[in-house]
Amino acid sequence: MKFFKILSLLLLLSGTLTFAGTKGKLVGKVTDQNTDEPLIGVNILIDGTYLGGTTDADGKYLILNVPPGTYKVIYRYIGYQTVEVSDVRMNVDFTTNQDVQMAEETLELGQTVVVSAGRELIRKDLTSSQAIITSEDIEAMPVEEFEDVLQMQAGVTRGDGGFHIRGGRSSEVTFRVDGISVTDVFDGSNGVEIENNAIQSLQVISGTFNAEYGQAMSGIINVVTKDGGREYKGEISAYVGDYLSNSDDIFMNVDEISPVHIYDYSFSLSGQIPFTNNSVTFFTNFRQNYNQGFLYGRREFNTDGTPGDSAFVPMNRNAWLTMQSKLTWQFAPTIKLRAAFNFEDREFRNYDHFFKFNPDGALKQFQIGFNTSLNFEHTINEAAFYTLKYGMFEKEYEHYTYADPFDSRFVDNSLPEYAVSSFEFSQGGQNNNHFKRNTRTNVFKFDITSQISSEHLVKAGVEARLHRLNLLNYSTINGTPSDTIFTPIKPAENHINYGEYTFEPIELAFYVQDKIEYEDFIVNVGVRFDYFDSKGNILKDPKDPSRYTPLRDEYENVDPNQLEGIWYEKASPKYSISPRIGMSFPISADGVIHASYGHFYQIPEFRLLYENPGFKISRGQGNLLGNSDLNPQKTVMYEIGLQQKLTELIAMDITGFYRDIRDWVGTSVLNETYRPDIFYSKYENRDYANVRGITLSFRRNFENNFSANVSYTFQVAEGSASDPVDGFNDIQANREPRRNIIPMDWDRRHVLNATIYGAYEGWGASIIGRYESGLPYTPNPVQGTQRGSDVNTGSLSLSENSKRRPTLITIDLQLNKEIELPILDKSTRLTFFARVYNLLDTRNEQGVWDDTGRATYTLRNTVSGANADPRYIIRPDFYSSPRRVQVGLSLNF
Repeated sequence: MKFFKILSLLLLLSGTLTFAGTKGKLVGKVTDQNTDEPLIGVNILIDGTYLGGTTDADGKYLILNVPPGTYKVIYRYIGYQTVEVSDVRMNVDFTTNQDVQMAEETLELGQTVVVSAGRELIRKDLTSSQAIITSEDIEAMPVEEFEDVLQMQAGVTRGDGGFHIRGGRSSEVTFRVDGISVTDVFDGSNGVEIENNAIQSLQVISGTFNAEYGQAMSGIINVVTKDGGREYKGEISAYVGDYLSNSDDIFMNVDEISPVHIYDYSFSLSGQIPFTNNSVTFFTNFRQNYNQGFLYGRREFNTDGTPGDSAFVPMNRNAWLTMQSKLTWQFAPTIKLRAAFNFEDREFRNYDHFFKFNPDGALKQFQIGFNTSLNFEHTINEAAFYTLKYGMFEKEYEHYTYADPFDSRFVDNSLPEYAVSSFEFSQGGQNNNHFKRNTRTNVFKFDITSQISSEHLVKAGVEARLHRLNLLNYSTINGTPSDTIFTPIKPAENHINYGEYTFEPIELAFYVQDKIEYEDFIVNVGVRFDYFDSKGNILKDPKDPSRYTPLRDEYENVDPNQLEGIWYEKASPKYSISPRIGMSFPISADGVIHASYGHFYQIPEFRLLYENPGFKISRGQGNLLGNSDLNPQKTVMYEIGLQQKLTELIAMDITGFYRDIRDWVGTSVLNETYRPDIFYSKYENRDYANVRGITLSFRRNFENNFSANVSYTFQVAEGSASDPVDGFNDIQANREPRRNIIPMDWDRRHVLNATIYGAYEGWGASIIGRYESGLPYTPNPVQGTQRGSDVNTGSLSLSENSKRRPTLITIDLQLNKEIELPILDKSTRLTFFARVYNLLDTRNEQGVWDDTGRATYTLRNTVSGANADPRYIIRPDFYSSPRRVQVGLSLNF
């Protein structure tokens, strides 16, 4: 009750609610051009919207709740010439300052002065590191997904397939679409794809983000999608392509060229709904993409071990369908309603080298994700508005070899004819695993904001997230083990190979923050409270973990369903309080220093909370249990930086940062049971890491037909474990527990990105260059052998992650030609384009053999026995993608 009383008081004080993280603020001062005196009562309107304001006694104005984008702002005053300022850029969470001078009208009435705002080089209210990429920026780059844009930002690296921001684990990033989280809480991944041509603004926060953002320790990816306008606009685009490479010695079948190996077509349309008097607008986008991939297998064997047809089979194909739609109803000049829907359907395969010549035995993978949101927004006055929002996100992932677990094509993998030695490919059999999971999250959120004075913008917000996780995981087994015929069946519920659960955890959060803006300094200060209840079970007696196979005699013959109340108790709820502060100090008209500090908490990936929820165990020490009583993980982050304008077109930003990470999830030492031959480990908050680094970036605004961006990141990411299961794996390998910190698996020390864009008379070209120093690996050299030796005298592991893989260099290119087509008195643009990824066809070695540190060769195959297949050491999955060429056209109208 106290909580709701405080909330009600905040509502009364502010008189408003807002939904944070998707809008910006426009401020400025209007003066007389001749006298420099402030003009009172000037009307300001943002063209194409209902947003506007008037100047006060000091000639100042304020307009809140402005979506990101580029606008024309109109200033009108009786007796003065109208001023139109074009190219006014609004960004999420930032204040845009636009001062205007107005001249008195001459004898010729109706005169309008048109000026261009230009693009700001430095942001005086930037208190922590972040990047804002507009739809125009994305259009000019040779990129296909917004993830390609992310990896070009300072402080962002791509290691194990996920994104790492400032050295954190990939699960420490939160993805948001229109202010609603679409992060899959199961594993921390992005839940739904948003296409580039549906993005209005992409915000990448890598520094100490404000208190309104929670459940993230490394960074925030905030996507704001496009709204429809009053005019009809559309785009139709299509392209085809393939991989063109000379590396057919590595990539089987890459020399088989076909324009339909890669194809893509998309369509978008926006405008107003007819007969609604411009009050209802829409935006919709559709895309179908197919990429056959560059990693092939060949069907030399069928799954039953019989000879195959030797056909080439794509083993990293990707078929992708996405849709985005948004409907906006301007119910009244101050009331707006929005409904949005985003959807993706993906069918793909991840390359499995073992099944290269028995490709039908590898898994097929499927993923469906969508989110929908409803938004009610009411502007009270120039300084206040409120927004209420509901969102629902769902993602389903599934993999299997055959959909039916009773499929007669399953064979017994344990038969001798399917057994192979190391460095040999599968000659029959299949992956028997069936896995299906579903994550559903309902979000209820509202926030408060009020410009309570010219210096203070106060925000507060409350959010509830209700989750539902379903998982089914098992491997097909033989239903008649005593029979010579393999009869595939699903294992029983109490079987060690069967796992199924449903959990419904909840999250609650509240935050309050104040953006204090003075001429000489700007401060963002706030605090956040988070509450989490896993609704999971913990063991009452840790020495007897499984009710399916009790170790205490009195429960040996009792029905497991009757033991649930005896066996478990509920995990305790968790909460955290995180203070944050960021400051910005202009040191001159062209330079700004910023510094920030903050505490950030995040609930671990839910998969770690609920793994093996039945606590099933077997003999030995190979038992790993989830822990629904895990505490939030914590990061304390510091940074200090300088923005400096160097010329009228060029600015630089240099930032130093440090992160101290505690309570990272790892695995425990062995836990004893009532049986001396049964042990288990479980997830615990026990790991630690620290990250320090410097980012340096230069930006040149578009002028004289070109623009450029260069960023460099140096960072050191060290800790006790890269993966939560590292400690468990050490136990299985009889290694001593790690007692020191080592480089993380994604510890990429040096990253240099460069983007150059040029345009002239309808021609355009952009090029992206990327240099990345090698990731670490643990050397494990073969002793007593030289290259070509066939003597095996063992191997010797050196310090973990003490060696480096080769560096990576990639260059991507986009060329385009635009042709204006005057159709129906409107300008229609036809664009022909070509994109080339990995322009130089560089053989970047992303994975390496642990004895040589190279992808090109290993000595292990020479000591593995006479039956080793020499083709096995050719690992195409150790290399980055070969050269990919795409050509197409788009029609904008």
